[in-house]
Amino acid sequence: MTNPLDDVDRQNRLFFENDNLMVSLSLEKGIPFSVWKEPSDKQTPVMRKEMKAVLMKIGDEYYGRGNYLIDRYQNQYSGYMVWYARPNMNLEFNQQKISKKQSGDSSN
Repeated sequence: MTNPLDDVDRQNRLFFENDNLMVSLSLEKGIPFSVWKEPSDKQTPVMRKEMKAVLMKIGDEYYGRGNYLIDRYQNQYSGYMVWYARPNMNLEFNQQKISKKQSGDSSN
């Protein structure tokens, strides 16, 4: 796939879309991702700020707050700005979060 817009699940899982940006479930990877619609070799601060804000909102809704990482490495689609929200697979982090939740629940 050379165009990331071909990887967008428009029918089932389109989370957000405006004139510049689209966030959907990736058909290829099955995780949320954001695409800056216009091809660009350079990322501006405005682009990064908008991508991060929207993808964090979707990540919070899809995975739960703090249960995901935003992958900003541009390695699959040259010429497009594409970021993924990946599940946090850090076992130590998840165990600490579960322990805090359980200790908070047991004190009630």
